[in-house]
Amino acid sequence: MAQNQQSELSQLIKKLKNFELPEVDITELCSPSPSVNWTEFLPEFKGFISGTTALGAPLSDTAQNPHGSAGSSPVKNSNIFLIDVRSESEFKENAIPGAVNFPIFNDKERHNVGLLFKQQSEELAEQVGAYYAFQKKGKYISQIREAAGDKKIIVHCWRGGYRSQAVTALLNRSGMSAYRLEGGHKGFRRMVHKYLYDTPPKLISLSGETGTGKSEVLEAIIEHHPEIPVLHLEEAARHASSVFGAARFGWQEVTSQPVFETRIFIQLLPWLEDEKLPIFLTEKESSQIGKVLIPNGILTELKKEKHIRLVSTLTTRVNRLKKEYINDKKDETLVNLRHRISFLKRFISSEELEQYLALFDQNEWHTLLEKILVNYYDKVYKKCVREPIAEVSHEVTSEAMEAVIILYKKQTSLER
Repeated sequence: MAQNQQSELSQLIKKLKNFELPEVDITELCSPSPSVNWTEFLPEFKGFISGTTALGAPLSDTAQNPHGSAGSSPVKNSNIFLIDVRSESEFKENAIPGAVNFPIFNDKERHNVGLLFKQQSEELAEQVGAYYAFQKKGKYISQIREAAGDKKIIVHCWRGGYRSQAVTALLNRSGMSAYRLEGGHKGFRRMVHKYLYDTPPKLISLSGETGTGKSEVLEAIIEHHPEIPVLHLEEAARHASSVFGAARFGWQEVTSQPVFETRIFIQLLPWLEDEKLPIFLTEKESSQIGKVLIPNGILTELKKEKHIRLVSTLTTRVNRLKKEYINDKKDETLVNLRHRISFLKRFISSEELEQYLALFDQNEWHTLLEKILVNYYDKVYKKCVREPIAEVSHEVTSEAMEAVIILYKKQTSLER
């Protein structure tokens, strides 16, 4: 590895002889510019993200890259224009919701600057970085000016270091109003960690067997009673936490742990006041949803098992699953569902598996779903050790929703 890096460095230095490297005054390049820290920016950020991450929005809608897919655009109905100047791969890995990517260095340029910084000198790295930036300066400024319009520009990089300092100074010298976000993306991640691991909210969860409509009740509360704090973990993961769970969210499951945590935090953020969070309604979960893990702080609260148990008849449960997974679904979804039936072979006999596949091919949905519920889901369902606050019948969603809200309000009033 060291030999390859040395060879790469040698080739890079040879190429530098063809560059007209500028003399860099780092004090001038990163001249003092207005800045804002996360504590100061948080109230504005709460308003900023309110229109960017509506429940159920595709994952790609939480951040935009104007150099990527067609149709990307800044956040509407906001006077803030949040710029992420990190490289395209950094941005793709995990971005602050609503941010727009204007990388000052692309991946290769960032790699080269970092290599020179570590293996040669800080001065040479600064010179090469300035060279890369100067090559694109005119186009870069005009793109940001056009995209931002008259909005207040907030600039961030990974830690609020050279990249964001330089871009903020550049934009202000070009007549735009730009502020560097101190702490950058790392500061955002610290907040996420704080409220998901260190000081998570208290939770009252909905428990119940598969098909009792826990997510359906949560989503009804979100739609009809926005005054009730709801944490929808499965929506954050875009996965319904079962063998067939990705189907419920259109096969767009989240596989990145940082992205999953960001999506949870964005659900909590509107309720954050004076560094405190209210008690949230959520759904009883195990430690993992699809390919992501529930953060330890949230998981610890779930393990306290303060829960409301939903119950439904077997017929209702079957009909509910049929509506969610089968009715009006595209052929691709049905093909994927059939494939996932084979995942049950660890829990059922080969004869049962063949029977399920035959029922699927014959569109015998009611019989198939009933057998899967009774012979698989109900057997692996882990009942809560602690008794529920109460049981609520979920045959009619509106009625179950109102009953859950009454119980939630009663329980939260007791804890005040």
